[in-house]
Amino acid sequence: MHVLIVSDDENWIEDFDALLTHHGYRTTAMSVQDMTGQDDRHRWQTLVFDGNTGSPGQIALRRHGGWRGDAKIPAVVSIALDSQQRQGWLEAGADAFLPHVIDAPSVLVTLARCQEMVTLYQQSEATTQRLRILRSQLQENLYSASLVQRDLLPDPQFSFPGLSIAWFIESCEDLGGDLVSLLPLDEHRLAFAVIDVAGHGAKAAILGVQISRRFRSSASPWDSGINPDILSVPQRLAELFNHEFPMDYRSLQFFTMCYGVIDARTGICQYVGCGHPAPLLVGQQGSVRELPSLGHPIGILPHTTAVFQQQEVQLQPGESLVFYSDGLSEALNAQGDILDVEGISAALRTASPDARSQIAALQEAARTWRECNAVSDDSTALVISR
Repeated sequence: MHVLIVSDDENWIEDFDALLTHHGYRTTAMSVQDMTGQDDRHRWQTLVFDGNTGSPGQIALRRHGGWRGDAKIPAVVSIALDSQQRQGWLEAGADAFLPHVIDAPSVLVTLARCQEMVTLYQQSEATTQRLRILRSQLQENLYSASLVQRDLLPDPQFSFPGLSIAWFIESCEDLGGDLVSLLPLDEHRLAFAVIDVAGHGAKAAILGVQISRRFRSSASPWDSGINPDILSVPQRLAELFNHEFPMDYRSLQFFTMCYGVIDARTGICQYVGCGHPAPLLVGQQGSVRELPSLGHPIGILPHTTAVFQQQEVQLQPGESLVFYSDGLSEALNAQGDILDVEGISAALRTASPDARSQIAALQEAARTWRECNAVSDDSTALVISR
């Protein structure tokens, strides 16, 4: 370790220098005036000041001690125990004190501790730098993953003849487990799904991407994907997914889903609820009622015991179907109360009778209800109007 000794007392410097040199330290000695004029302090790892240098020494310490970039240069001051100048040295940046009368054991122990301090600072800085790099890499990976996830969602401007469609997804982390799929089966029929993977964050997003790609492959002309006959029958699609996505009991991952097929000509919609909140029907005059929904979440039970009951409703012109995840209905306000289906229904009753207005009303209702509370779960809604 390279030690800089600072004093205007040549005898004191000589004694201190002899002690350190004898014990293997590299030393440089200079007066306060000489140190004040120094610009390069990179070769010093510890500073030792003669406390009798007083204010000029403190000024030099403020200039050359403390932090050098990301490295700490410990400063030791040799001063009388009853000196009134200790406070001034502390404010200038002193890290330790020694008796002014040179005592070899005290000096060596103190300098050894300074060496430990330097080592700890270096290790801490190296660890901090590694964490910065890892955090940067993580942010890049999360951003890339979020782009992949976003690309698997429907186009925000998606349209289908005879229907008005709007949706939103709000994730509580960079990646979420909620998703929406819109899949035209032919020129008149549209398949749709609102899915909520248990949990949130990267783990939920990975399963969500797998499910999205399963739907997406069915729309690709070069990939047969899911059999069209299965896609056309919601109950069969639920049974297929229950077989393909069994719950991982190590992570307890499963998902809920509302999947349906609507014919834009007749307004007839067949759907199946798989452990998902019941869909809502918004009437022409703004009335709101819950529709039947009976089915287990996907993957938690084997196909021999899982129940998925298909339902049917006819959507009249001027009416809307609303599908949502429990992250919306369970949004918390400052008092810990949930928005619930009553809050969702109230927002829909006051909204204009079109999909985009109703989606906007749901988003605003959730924001108003939560006030300043952070989003604690992914939330999603899909509105289909005729």
